[in-house]
Amino acid sequence: MSFIARSTSALHRARRCVSACVLEPLRSGAGAWRRMKRPSKRPGASRASGSIGPDKLTVIVTLAFVATTLGVFVVDLHSRYHEAIAAAKTSALSYAQILAEHTARTLEGVDHILQQASAIRRDAKAGRHSSQQRLNEALRLLQHGSPVLLAVGWTDANGDLEAHTYVGDPPRRNIADLSHFKAQRDAVRDQLFVAPPFRSVASGEWVSAASRRLANDDGSFAGVLTAVIKQSYFRNIFRAVQLGPNDYVTLATTDGWVIAREPFVDELIGRSFAGGPIYSRDLVTADSGVIENASAPAPIGSPRSRSSPVIRSSRS
Repeated sequence: MSFIARSTSALHRARRCVSACVLEPLRSGAGAWRRMKRPSKRPGASRASGSIGPDKLTVIVTLAFVATTLGVFVVDLHSRYHEAIAAAKTSALSYAQILAEHTARTLEGVDHILQQASAIRRDAKAGRHSSQQRLNEALRLLQHGSPVLLAVGWTDANGDLEAHTYVGDPPRRNIADLSHFKAQRDAVRDQLFVAPPFRSVASGEWVSAASRRLANDDGSFAGVLTAVIKQSYFRNIFRAVQLGPNDYVTLATTDGWVIAREPFVDELIGRSFAGGPIYSRDLVTADSGVIENASAPAPIGSPRSRSSPVIRSSRS
C-alpha cells in the first residue's frame, strides 16, 4: 500500500513588495511633468525653439532616476520571489520526508503486529490457548505495544470476529461490509491493505484499519487479520512539526483517499481527491516530487510549494 505525506508552505512574503522608495519618486516625477506642461505666467517669458530649460531637464533626470530605480526594484523582486519559492520547496520537502519516513515505520510496525497475530491464530488452531479469554489477552499484549492501534483481531470467511482485543463485546461482531475486509476477500494474494477512514461505531471518531488475508490450506479465503488504526495518532505527529499559519500536512493513499490532515478539517477526511493536480500519475509513481499551484484560500491566489514524497509499506 502506498501513501503520500504532503506538506505545503505559502509564499506570501514574495507578494508583499509595494515599496515607498518607488512610489514616491513616481509621484514627484509626475508632479514635475505637470508643472513643466503648465504655461509660464511670467511676463515676457520666452525660450528659443529647441532649448531645454531647467524644469524640463529636472523632469528628464527625475524620470530617468525613477525608471532606473523601478528596473532595479523589479529585478530584485523577481530574484526574491524565486528565492522564496526555492526555500519553501526545500523546507516542505524536508518536513515531508521526515513525516513520510515516520509514517512508513509506523505502518511497518502495524504489519509486524498483524503477522504476530497470525502466529497467535495458528497456536489457537493447534489448541495452545486454553480459553477464549487467554486468546484475547495474548492479542491485547500485541495491541498495547503500538500507540497507533485501537484494536487487533481476526475474522472468519463471513466477516464474523473470532478473536479481538476489546474488553467485553466488540462494537461490531461482523465487518463484512468494510473495505479492508472486502479488499482481502477479493484479493488473489496476501498483502497489507490500509483502508480509507470510516466512523467508529463505538466513539464516532474517524479511524482506519489495516488488514491481511487469511487462507485455508487449499488457498481459499479464510478471513482477515485486522488492526484498527487511530486517525488522531497521525494528527498528533503532524502537529509536533509546529506548522505555520499557512501550512498543512496531509496523509493520503495514492488513489486520493485522505487518511489524516493537520490542521484537522472534518469534511476532508474520508474523501477521495483522485484526479486532482497533486495526484498526477508522474508524482504518485515517483519516490518524491514537488508540485506548485495556486491556492484558493490565499487573498490573491499566491503560489504555494507542495512537497509529496511517496512512501511504501513493506509487503510480503
